[in-house]
Amino acid sequence: HMASILYPFISILFEPPAADLRMTRIKEYNQRKPQNPSYCGCMPWIPELGLTANDKDRLVSGQWLSSNHIQSALVLLQKHVYHMGGPRYSLSIAPNNSRFLLQDSTSDIEILYLRDHWVTIHRINGRIIVYDSGRDDSNRISTELEYRLMSIYGNWYLVYIANMQKQTGSNDCGLFAVATAINCAYFGSSDTVHFIQEEMRDHLLRCFEDKCPRPFPSLERMEID
Repeated sequence: HMASILYPFISILFEPPAADLRMTRIKEYNQRKPQNPSYCGCMPWIPELGLTANDKDRLVSGQWLSSNHIQSALVLLQKHVYHMGGPRYSLSIAPNNSRFLLQDSTSDIEILYLRDHWVTIHRINGRIIVYDSGRDDSNRISTELEYRLMSIYGNWYLVYIANMQKQTGSNDCGLFAVATAINCAYFGSSDTVHFIQEEMRDHLLRCFEDKCPRPFPSLERMEID
């Protein structure tokens, strides 16, 4: 259920079904957010992860995830996978926070930032798999991502485009990137999982507060023609 072709001529031969999800979090959050004159977004939320009240506000109110969220999620994933007897990943972060890489001797799991968009890349068994929840209808990855992959992995390689669910709306790409990275670490892939998008923010909030990166809520693994 993945399309593959020699880089850079990349195409996808499928269309995932559209999701009908409600996106009303900003309004709901503003209605229940306490009006505290002494409130400061720089106040610690989860000090061990360096997350602040402002990071919590962004997560709960439906805004884009920042590099703070991505880094914290991968720090938790790195520790938890090892404690569960999995690979001992090293975590590397690009100076401009545009690339977060979990790496061991046989595989990479990385989240890349591409001009207001997060995507997940999984290198395993000699394959490079792209998980992009924001693909457009042209069924091609962006030119920017092509250049980024070229700069990381070289000029010519086989790229597999994961047949993953498309996100609804424009604010949740970071959630899909984190959810996909977690599935790749635990299960080896994430291409046929249909995440329950309206539950993803609450789930990540609990993962941070419990300091445990659990797989995101999903329907049964789906087969997509």
